[in-house]
Amino acid sequence: MPNTLEPRWLSVNDAARLMSVSRTTINNYREKGLFPKPIEFGGRVAFLREEVLAFMAKFENARPEQDRIGEKRRTEMAAAA
Repeated sequence: MPNTLEPRWLSVNDAARLMSVSRTTINNYREKGLFPKPIEFGGRVAFLREEVLAFMAKFENARPEQDRIGEKRRTEMAAAA
């Protein structure tokens, strides 16, 4: 079940903040056809949060297995501290 405290739609600024990148990076992804398709209304664009999160997951899943193992260990160590 989605978190009802988080907005369903993200602006370009919101998407950039969520991904820790600039608006320019988001717009570059859009121009290349890599980013989720937005909905446009009133001269503004917005993206579904779930689609942006799925886009981010593609990058995470593309990382070498060794990186993911190291990240898991760091996360486990931080949780144990």
